Amino acid sequence: MKHDPASTAPQAARRGLRPFELILLVLLTISLLVHALTITQLLQVRTLLRDQISQLAEGVSNAKQQTLSYNLPINETFPVELDVPVRESMNIPIQTEVRITETINVPLDTGIAGTIVVPIPLDVTVPVNTTVPFELDQTVHISTTVPIQFDVPINIELNTPPFSAYLDQLRERLLALLERF
Repeated sequence: MKHDPASTAPQAARRGLRPFELILLVLLTISLLVHALTITQLLQVRTLLRDQISQLAEGVSNAKQQTLSYNLPINETFPVELDVPVRESMNIPIQTEVRITETINVPLDTGIAGTIVVPIPLDVTVPVNTTVPFELDQTVHISTTVPIQFDVPINIELNTPPFSAYLDQLRERLLALLERF
């Protein structure tokens, strides 16, 4: 008997699916549904990623109009050690009166009577009017530490070189990445 493929096809369709074929068909359907869900999720992730990259590129463009500000605290000690020569000459005028109140015992040799001590009271005011020259030639050694505490304000305009070029390059790369998706 000769096998005719045209006659067996309607016969196989009439007889139904075998259990193994039915299981394969169900598994194939489940696999297609899982793949469809996976592709749907991937498309949602792709859309979300494109939105995020677009917002990031816009944020980089907006950042170029900003100023980056920072206060750099300086808290250091600075050692100082040096010799300072001091050479100075000046005239110091003195104008005053000096009062002398004293009793002076003066011995007198009288010859016959011997030596007699005669008290002489003094109450004298002596005017002093002079100029005293004063010379100073000395080296003063200074050794100390000086504390330095202050804040240095740092303001960086992001639209100036080299920052502007870096931000432009970052934005271009983000837009190129956006085109890949």
